[in-house]
Amino acid sequence: MHPGRAQIEDDGQHIEIFAYYDGDDANGRSNPRDIARIVISGTIGPDRTIQATAKLLNTDKGPWKLSGRYTVRTEHEAWGTVRKIVVYKEIVFGRAADAEFFGFLGREVRNE
Repeated sequence: MHPGRAQIEDDGQHIEIFAYYDGDDANGRSNPRDIARIVISGTIGPDRTIQATAKLLNTDKGPWKLSGRYTVRTEHEAWGTVRKIVVYKEIVFGRAADAEFFGFLGREVRNE
């Protein structure tokens, strides 16, 4: 397991993920595009499935195909006297025989 972070850019049809490991930004470079170890690029289907290609940067390993799912869940919560809208986003690419499991979790919070 390699804990880390990612910057995810999606427009509803195309997705790009720039993932890096915890500690990679220690050299003062904080832009995920500059420190990414893995880049995943693909399309999001109407049923929220993802067909993508992953690439390990700075290695000899060639790109490989991934299939996954993008799930978005919204909850209404009370934080004391303030009502909040919490949006949970989860992207999971299943484990194949020759690939690693990739999972990305995110949470956005805003006032109701």
